[in-house]
Amino acid sequence: MQVRFDDPSDKYVFWQGVAREAQADPTFGGLISISEIWHRSLEGHPVKPISELAIVGEGLQVVGADRTGAVFVQSFEVEETPQGKRISAQKSASCPLGVPNFLFPVVVACKARPRT
Repeated sequence: MQVRFDDPSDKYVFWQGVAREAQADPTFGGLISISEIWHRSLEGHPVKPISELAIVGEGLQVVGADRTGAVFVQSFEVEETPQGKRISAQKSASCPLGVPNFLFPVVVACKARPRT
């Protein structure tokens, strides 16, 4: 499915709903999310909201979680070329902080499910 969030509350409601489905559905095997990411300057933070900070780069992020709550995160940089934008062949470092905040409710729900 493709989703578009109009504001942070839409994103929160969506991922809470996915978490409820993951916990309730015994056939839930996991999920993969592919999304754009923007790298922002920290100049002005924390006075300015993150959405108002200057964008200094962009990328593509692939996030996966399985039924056990195990998480995989991999990012790829987007490069500007004379032919347009393209995904770099070089992967960025994997997410060093563990579970991305948007996925946390799903991981908690998966770990709380009874095992069959």
